[in-house]
Amino acid sequence: DGDPAKDPGFEALDQVAAEHVAYRGFLASTGIAVPGRHVDPEGRVIDAWRRPLRIAFAADAYGSTGFGIWSDGPDGIEGNVDDLRSWDP
Repeated sequence: DGDPAKDPGFEALDQVAAEHVAYRGFLASTGIAVPGRHVDPEGRVIDAWRRPLRIAFAADAYGSTGFGIWSDGPDGIEGNVDDLRSWDP
């Protein structure tokens, strides 16, 4: 996810809540360096098909790292065999 002030995926109430806690997206929160060609104008990390990567925090679901990262793959549809998921072997 990107900066809620720029990311069209955030609903208005979510933007207000994010601003209240000064959340500015995954990259700003983690400080992870990602080359600019892998970040869209809304501040979201993108996959090879230029679509935002999906990022979620949940230690019980994604293991010791506490977060999962996935792409809906070349077809852009979640749940198909072409999806790429960080927690898959």
